[in-house]
Amino acid sequence: MKLTKDDAKSGLNGHQRPQLHQHHCQHQLRHFNCRSSNCSKWALTNIRSLCNKQNDFALFLDVESPDVVCVTETWLHADIPDSLLCCKGYNVIRCDRNGRGGGVAMFVRNNIKFSPVDIPSEFSMLD
Repeated sequence: MKLTKDDAKSGLNGHQRPQLHQHHCQHQLRHFNCRSSNCSKWALTNIRSLCNKQNDFALFLDVESPDVVCVTETWLHADIPDSLLCCKGYNVIRCDRNGRGGGVAMFVRNNIKFSPVDIPSEFSMLD
């Protein structure tokens, strides 16, 4: 079944919309008096397996158009290439867990320049 933007308004795939925490321009307007178009829209979600929610996730990106999405509990592994995850207009940065469950990913709009930073070994407790 193909999901549409109308599905997003009434609930994804017959379910409630996922609860996503967003930080975008409206919050900044209250706190920082941000009136420019430079404000960014962020989302964070614990997806508990990205593979079986790819259609809903792609629909979320299409409907909400966030600049950056941080995803926890991706449950991805090395056998799943980025090409299967990347949604049109986004780059993906991921860190899979060795073993069952876990893993994190960030989806960043193609027009945003970024550089991933490797965590030095002396800060391994941050992994």
